[in-house]
Amino acid sequence: MSEPTDTRNVLVVDDEPQLLRLLVRVLERRGFGTFQAQDADEAAALFEAHVDEIHAVLLDVVIPPAGVEPLLSRITTLRDDVGIVLASGQELAPSLEERLEALGGVFLRKPFSPEAVEAAVNRVARG
Repeated sequence: MSEPTDTRNVLVVDDEPQLLRLLVRVLERRGFGTFQAQDADEAAALFEAHVDEIHAVLLDVVIPPAGVEPLLSRITTLRDDVGIVLASGQELAPSLEERLEALGGVFLRKPFSPEAVEAAVNRVARG
């Protein structure tokens, strides 16, 4: 885990280690602090431990053990104002798309550029 240094901190969750490292590097080079997790359980524990420090979460839709929806529920129960970015190589299920829209979140379609990651996080990050 990188020690967050910026006023806007992002929890990055992806089960692909290379992509996780890349996303963290992109965000840190653009001035964000980061927390990182490879599964939903680790992400939930980090979010709970740093709930007041995290301004946005960047979540892979397909994460173990049960996908993004239970984690999204847990996060938004703890803080309904945190920025949400969902990333996937596939289209979102209609119910998840509606939920993301209601949360004011952003969908990031894989593959994406570093600029697209920065723009999505800037759009949703509060702080």
